Amino acid sequence: MIINMIGCFLLGFMYYFFVEAKKTINQLVAVVSTGFVGSFTTFSTFELEIFKMFQLDQYLKAISYFFVTMLSGLLFVFLGYCLSKLIIIKRKENK
Repeated sequence: MIINMIGCFLLGFMYYFFVEAKKTINQLVAVVSTGFVGSFTTFSTFELEIFKMFQLDQYLKAISYFFVTMLSGLLFVFLGYCLSKLIIIKRKENK
């Protein structure tokens, strides 16, 4: 889960840094960020873990894990985006 949250943070950071601030081509950023971060995160393992919990009749644990991970992921994308935005704004102010 930690690796997935780091990956979410990096994607949010990279999105603002490259797309919003630098006006880089969206497709290029998608390839680089998804390629790099996609190989770093473990979404398939996350899905397998939930599947195994369902097989063991651990429904509440599986559903809780799913929602905590998904909501945390969104939060970390937002935090990465905000940090990147803050850095860009501070850089522009210092120039």
